Parts: sequence; C-alpha cells; structure tokens
Amino acid sequence: LDRGLWGRCDGLEAITRVWIRMHSRMRSLRLGYGTAAVLEVLQLFQASFLVGGLPAPPSTTLANEGDACTATNDCIIGSADYDPTELLQVQGVKRSSSSRRENASVPEIGVLNLFGYYYPTQPGDVNDVRTFCHVDPAEVNQPYPKCSQPVAPDQFGVTFASIGDADLTQFTFALAQQAVTTSNDVNLLPSVKDALRYLLKKPEVKAITCNVGFCAELQPLAQAATEILVREENLAAKPFLLGSPALIPLFNSSLSPTLGIDTETESILIITSFFPGLDMPNLVAILRDSGGLVGVDGNVTMAELNKNLQEFFGITCMDESMACATVMLNLISQNATAMAKGVLVIGWNLQEGYIPVDSSGGFHNVNLTLETYNPRVKNAADYARTVLGKRIAVIVLESTEMPAHANKIRMDWKVPVYDVSSVAKCLMRAAPSFAESHPPGLETEVVADLFGNHAFLQCVEELFTPSFIEPLFGTQADGTLKFYEGIEGVDLTYLTCTGGQSPDPLKPLARPIELYDQGFPVLVGELDPICFETAVGMCVGVPANGVACPSLSPGSGNCGGGTLGLQLNPRVIGIGFPCGANGSLCNSFLDVPPLNQNITKDPNNSNACLAPEQAQGFTFGNFSDDPAVPQ
Repeated sequence: LDRGLWGRCDGLEAITRVWIRMHSRMRSLRLGYGTAAVLEVLQLFQASFLVGGLPAPPSTTLANEGDACTATNDCIIGSADYDPTELLQVQGVKRSSSSRRENASVPEIGVLNLFGYYYPTQPGDVNDVRTFCHVDPAEVNQPYPKCSQPVAPDQFGVTFASIGDADLTQFTFALAQQAVTTSNDVNLLPSVKDALRYLLKKPEVKAITCNVGFCAELQPLAQAATEILVREENLAAKPFLLGSPALIPLFNSSLSPTLGIDTETESILIITSFFPGLDMPNLVAILRDSGGLVGVDGNVTMAELNKNLQEFFGITCMDESMACATVMLNLISQNATAMAKGVLVIGWNLQEGYIPVDSSGGFHNVNLTLETYNPRVKNAADYARTVLGKRIAVIVLESTEMPAHANKIRMDWKVPVYDVSSVAKCLMRAAPSFAESHPPGLETEVVADLFGNHAFLQCVEELFTPSFIEPLFGTQADGTLKFYEGIEGVDLTYLTCTGGQSPDPLKPLARPIELYDQGFPVLVGELDPICFETAVGMCVGVPANGVACPSLSPGSGNCGGGTLGLQLNPRVIGIGFPCGANGSLCNSFLDVPPLNQNITKDPNNSNACLAPEQAQGFTFGNFSDDPAVPQ
C-alpha cells in the first residue's frame, strides 16, 4: 500500500479508506498518544476483513505492472510474491534493471550529490523528482519514480551522481562550508570527474547542478574536470551552475540591465542553510589566505570577525554566526568579491521548522517554517533600510531544501526570489542552444558561456518578478501549501518525527529516507541503515519549539547529516561524524554514540543537541531567537 501499488482503481476504495485510518492511528501509537488506537485498529479489521490477513476482494485480479485498471476490472498492480514490508527492509528494495529510470524521451537535470547526507525528500527539495515534474502519487515511493507523461513545458526528470565514496574524496555537508579550501582541493578532483563523466555520458542529462547551494565553490574543479573529459575522452561539455549563490554575479552584470542592482541603494538578501562546520582559527586562516583580514588572529569573537568582514569586503552580517563568513568564502571562490557590498546574510540554522536540515539531516516542516519565518526577514529588511539605507531588491535561497518556501516569500515581500529550482529551470532552457554550440571535444569556459547564453539570461530575467508562482510545489495562488493539504494537529507538529509521512498514503508528502537516491555509483537500497535514524530529533526544538520526538526519527544525523567533531566512537579518529560519513564506522546501533544533551559540558561527544555557540543572535531590533520571547 505504501508503495502505491494498491488503490489505483475505484473497486479498492473501501480498502483504501480503511488503510488511511489505520495508518494514521498506528502512527499515533508510535508517538505515544494512547493505546485506544489499538482498539480502533482491531475494530477496523473486524468490520472490514477476515481476522488474520488482508485478502483481495473476490473481483480483484492480479495484474502485471502496466496493465490497465478500469471501473469494471479492479486489479492490484504487482507480483504474486510481493511483500508489503519490503519498503522497510532496506536491503530488500528491488533493483532490477527494469526498475531503473530509463526513458529517453524525458530530458533530465543532472545533480551532483553530497556524500553521506541522506534525508526524507519532499517536493521542492532538489533530491525529489517532484520538484521538477509532475509525478503520479502511485509512482512516488518507487525506487526510481518517473515523471508523468506527457511531460509539460519547463518540466523534466532528474538523475544523481555522488561526489566521492571514501576518505579524502568525500564531499560532505561540513566540507561544503569551507569554500576557498574546497574550490582548489585536488583530492576532490577525481571524484568530481567521475561524477561528471557519468552525467556527461548519459544522453538524457542535458545540464548539471548540485544538491547543496555552497557547491558553487566546486565550479573551478568542475571546470577542470570537464576540460579533462572533453579533451581526453572526446565528451561534449554541458551547461552547469552548481547552486543558487552562483547567480549572484549576474546581479552586477552588464549582460542584463534587467538583473543589475545598485549596490549603493539595494541589497541581495541571502538566506542560508548554515551548518557550523568551521572553527574560528581555521575560518580566519582561510580568509587570511584569501587576501583579507591581515593581522586578525584566531582568537577573535564571531562579532569581531563579522565586523572585520564588513569593513574589509562590505558584506553585512545580520547575526553572530558563521553564516556570513561562509557566504563570503563562497564569493571569494567565485572571484565575486565585488558583489559583497550588496549582500546581506541571515542563517536559518535556528529557524523553527527548518532546524532538522542543519541538525540531523531530517525532514523539515515547510508549513511551520512559513508560519514563523517572517520576523527574521523583517529584521533584516529593517536593518537594511535603517542602518544601510538600502532596500531588499532580490532574495537568494542558498539551500537546496528551501525552494518550497519561495512562493510565499515572493508573495509576502514582493521581490524576486531565486533558488536551486530556478537554476535548474534556466539551465534546461539553455541546454539545447548550448549543445548546438559545444560539440564533443570542444573545450570551453562553461559558466562564462552559460552567462552569455541568450536562453539562460532570458529565463533568469523572466523569474525576476515577484508575481511568479511555481505550480509544482509551495504556496499556491489560493493560499494552499501544496502537498500539505489535510495534514493537521499532531500529524503536522510531529512531521519531523515521522519523516514527513502524510496521514493519507495516497497523497504522499515525503519519500521514505530508505529510498533516498545517493546517485551513481550507488543504487537505491544500498545505503547503510545506520544512517536512516537519528536521536537528534529527540532534542527539544528540533521538530518545533518546545517539542521533541519521543524516539529515533528519520535522518542521517549518525552519518554525514550529523555534527562534525569529536565523537565517542573509538573508530572515529580525530574529527569526524558519529558513524563516519556513510555509516561505515558503526557495525550496529550499539556503536552509535549516545545523544549528548549539552555539548558545552561534554565537548568530546558531538552527537549532540545544538550548542549555544552554534546559535545565531541577531544584533538589530527586537528580534530574538529565544522561543519564549514573543515576536
């Protein structure tokens, strides 16, 4: 049922309705809301089915996938030996060649994937195909879901490739914060080249992006790898732009008068998904090596560092966290420091509803985020107007899990908003003409050629409007939040704890983390189950203010979605993740370090709830990150 194999025909409506109620009540049991749910489930069974099983109705016939279901011919799509618990048994996911997404008629965006960061995806996330095309609900929980046919204009499929598989070749969420170091890290070049080779060779893939916004720092390595592959293997270059921050140079470009902003009177607000992966001495050293902050030592406070950043580069830091410094590193890696004086930065690592992204690799609650985000952005806008004498002209959502928020932010703030779905859309628009002018064997500066591509610029200009509404996900014109309809009460509050599971299995919200697609060369079902559940969701405030999950929740907090640091795991040498980036350093859940409720008291166990120094404290107006302070 969860795989969508049943309920495709009207004749199974009764079974479907009973299952919906059972599904909801059993989740309530898991969350500990009372044993009365047991009686209701038993009553449902007694009223609808023979005790001991769920036999198909007499009129139902077993059919092969692809056979038609009609009102007069009820059927169950599947095979006679189908095991309905298969989805929960990670190693049991079928991986036959026929389950692969092989449809040459559907163009695809290629996505370079972080190593070790797995999560339950939802529409709007770069790792969910529903972000890019309409998908039949019955297809969502297949290992490789396909776009519905015919594919609508500006819609396309997606395929993934993993950056690295071991040791120094791993491009993890934490490493993505170290922009200047990463952009010239030759250890990453082989894995970047392997991933790009796969995407350049796959004919369905027309363009390439990445599943973390700060991946833009990899563009120098991606350019070097592309040149090698074009020259040595006679491949054709494809357009790539590795994150929404890579769009920033266009807003100070003579290429498009529409996009250019006046950095003296206007600001670009960057909202980041900040992950605290750098310590202060390393951060200062990187910035010093980049030509800035000469004479500043590693003992400065975050407030002092941000003040230096503003004085040296002109970038404005709204909070006392590393979010602003991370953006600055990214601009340096793109040789775009001239734009810094037009940039205002806020981090969402303490944004209610969004916390699971940074703290546990868990499901983030878009509904909750949109209900609570506005004071934080208003604070930044007030600062820009009152202190800087500027207005917010453009908003860039750095994180690749932020697009579902973009429609509502446009509606609320009446400014253009760009995210990774904008990048993907415009890359795919540019792909046909880019391909025509870039035959196999032709070496080129990919990003420079892309920024000169008429179709690409036209697309970016079309999105330079507050009235644009993405129809595939997010808040729609009538105010509804697409895919969240009907989710209410405790189901809505505890979405992080259940991994985003909808009470209606026929209207799926999140894909189970067990079906996360890491991309080539890893098949769905081959990831380590140790990376699928985390205790970090049990920290108060992770699912919602004042709320904690009652038990382990879906997320990769034990692996690359967790905190990089010292671990109470003897197999982790020095700084690392609780079980290693891909779970290889834990043989079982017994090896996972216990949840540390207070990392200040126990800094040797980084499998922990948020530490005070990881929190951001705004320095203007009356805004406070303390949930007890009314906004």
